[in-house]
Amino acid sequence: YHVDHAYVTDLNDLSSLTAAGYRLDGIEGYVYPNWVPQPPTTTQLIRARNPSTDDFALFPESESSSMTAAGYVDSVATVGFAYSNTTGSRPPY
Repeated sequence: YHVDHAYVTDLNDLSSLTAAGYRLDGIEGYVYPNWVPQPPTTTQLIRARNPSTDDFALFPESESSSMTAAGYVDSVATVGFAYSNTTGSRPPY
């Protein structure tokens, strides 16, 4: 049994994912899209693929070297900006 997750920062992307068979799970966290200036106290959120396992991962910029060492070297892209779990402040709600 294989589970595949997709994350979007734009609600317009939901229709194409739904058409591809994905189901909406809900908000997992707050990510600023990569086309806005990086907000203060956020970190880059990177997506990369490990070609040997055909696995994609999302990780903060601070984990780049360990993820590269683990084989996540293909399709590397900044997908947006997020607040770290350990540092920075979150936006008021």
